[in-house]
Amino acid sequence: GTNWDNIIITFLDDEKVVISALKKVCNIDFTGMGFMDRRSNIPRPDKNWLFLKILAKHYGEIIIQDREIDKKYKKQKQLLSDALKYYFTLDYDPFFPYKDYIPDIKNSDSYKIKITLIYPRKDEPNEVKSYLSSTIRTMETPEEELDREMRDYYDDALAGK
Repeated sequence: GTNWDNIIITFLDDEKVVISALKKVCNIDFTGMGFMDRRSNIPRPDKNWLFLKILAKHYGEIIIQDREIDKKYKKQKQLLSDALKYYFTLDYDPFFPYKDYIPDIKNSDSYKIKITLIYPRKDEPNEVKSYLSSTIRTMETPEEELDREMRDYYDDALAGK
């Protein structure tokens, strides 16, 4: 009895979240949401969880300017969308259309989720200042971070971690 706009996912750390929707609150981890890497004997998050976490780090929107990166993650966005629809039992897309520009909500050519995602920012009280300082610190765009995190994920999988 809800929609994507009513759902808030707050990351407590890299593995646990608090989900709130309307008046319900749930503490859960990646395994409880079905985001477990099935290739590993050790419970670890899968690519969908990683994609969701990176979206949260970037306020729910990743602007893709590199066409090659866009091709690479289009399928990943679809897999995350399907997993979220299954978990929340909603039958429509949790993402805004990729090409649409919506003033004050979404940029064109971006993956923007309709769910409110909150990622912990302990070092700065001001979210905008935190975003700017983390961008300056890492000198990575959201798409570069996504690309690096996905490469690390595959490297870990190949190493058997």
